[in-house]
Amino acid sequence: MAGIEGRDRPARARRSPLPHEAAGDPPACHQGGAQCRPPAWDCAAHEGRGAADPLPDGAAQRRAPPGTEPWARPLTPGGAPVSAAGRRARAPAPRPSRQVEAFMPLEVGIALGKLFTRQQAKHIVALAKQSPDWDAATVLNREGKVLKPQVRSARVLTEKVLPEAFADFRERLQLALAGADWLPWRHLTMTPLQLVRYGVNDFYRLHRDDRPGGKRRLSIVCYLNDDFDGGETAFPKLDIRVQPHGGMAVLFDSSLLHGAERVSRGEKFVFVAWLATQPEEGP
Repeated sequence: MAGIEGRDRPARARRSPLPHEAAGDPPACHQGGAQCRPPAWDCAAHEGRGAADPLPDGAAQRRAPPGTEPWARPLTPGGAPVSAAGRRARAPAPRPSRQVEAFMPLEVGIALGKLFTRQQAKHIVALAKQSPDWDAATVLNREGKVLKPQVRSARVLTEKVLPEAFADFRERLQLALAGADWLPWRHLTMTPLQLVRYGVNDFYRLHRDDRPGGKRRLSIVCYLNDDFDGGETAFPKLDIRVQPHGGMAVLFDSSLLHGAERVSRGEKFVFVAWLATQPEEGP
């Protein structure tokens, strides 16, 4: 399940724009470029804790010498991950399992877990495709939740459309979080969930999930399929991209700058959730 790609470097270099960024755009969020507060945990202080079940080989080797981690690959100037031989690197698929795997910290502010088997995730995608009740995705800013297709191009389903699938996701997420005893919070509220559908050329520009003065603390993206091209979750300040794998979930600090890269082939389906210090209205 090693789905993270990135690199270590001695000095911060100017990064290349992500594919969906307009030329000349600064690497700031659409909420006015608010500064990201420091991640709420330091994963190095909790190494080896929080996994109810072992992650697949390689995922736990996050403190190997630079350049040797199976989940860490150098990035080309254009941002494409490559192996030592110059080929595009693809992270190994997660092992099939009927059990939820707790979130394991792999980088400061980021952790990976496994919530579904590929078959379970595939079944949810099949159900979602049958629904006619897809709505345009919104973004969160100081005015609340608004439509901004130039920032977020995707469609969403809410819990009322597929209640059983959403309830299953919620329960699995709670189980995975219960095993992550390294998290600093124990009294967070899960906000309304979404199932998001990205078609060809859909994306979510760089943003932060927690607006200034907001209450969101943790964000979760659970990938339901991987039979598409593009669509990686990018964390430019960490120089990391997470490659989707069906059933795998990434948890991260809601203040981290991140984006969903443009899908170039197929469709991408994800569950998304946020944990906040107080309830939040609507999807």
